[in-house]
Amino acid sequence: MAGGRSITIDIYAEDGDGKVYDVEVQCRPSGADVHRARFHSSMIDSKMLRENQKFKELHDSYVIFITKTDVVGDGLPMYHVERMFQETGRAFKDGSHIIYVNGNYKNEDDPVGKLMHDFRCTSSDDMYYRELARQVAYFKETEGGQEIMCKGFRELAEELAKELAVEMAEELAEEKARELAEEKARELAEEKAREAAKELALRLLARGKMTKEEIAEDTELSLDVVRRLAELQCTAAL
Repeated sequence: MAGGRSITIDIYAEDGDGKVYDVEVQCRPSGADVHRARFHSSMIDSKMLRENQKFKELHDSYVIFITKTDVVGDGLPMYHVERMFQETGRAFKDGSHIIYVNGNYKNEDDPVGKLMHDFRCTSSDDMYYRELARQVAYFKETEGGQEIMCKGFRELAEELAKELAVEMAEELAEEKARELAEEKARELAEEKAREAAKELALRLLARGKMTKEEIAEDTELSLDVVRRLAELQCTAAL
């Protein structure tokens, strides 16, 4: 289907077996929403097959969210999301994988804990993984690397600004929708209360035991409304 929303991927990689990896680093919990993970997974799949290729040729895909905080909240280093048959608990095995990595995990005896330690490091000398340390040293400590980083940060800032604008627009729309719904509910409640008051006023008028002023006071209707109801009642009786 043409149109629709597109995505900007932080890291896109493919291994020797054709498996595709989308790695996203998210500082804000809203950036790791489960629906976003689903959308990234679907977008990667949509780009993986050429026209007329068979669906079974679709390679495995991995959407990996590295989050600043533990967005799942169970204190684990990683969370693997896999589809399964609900009735049997058997894996669906469609090749779609979503992984959340807890960026706040602190256990330097664990490979993930070491990696998250390296993510928080400000100096390459303090990192466990030498491969990552070499890249950090290049981008932070060489002129060529710094130029690339500056360009990358500009592009990232622009992307974040766009995402923030979209999120703010969605929040404003939701807030406006809530306000409109509440206003409509109030109007309906007030209308029902007025109708109920008019019905009570008509019954009291029919009994003829109270003055119009007393009925207006008890039903909280205006005296003019009560008088009109009385006229309508008389007309209907003729």
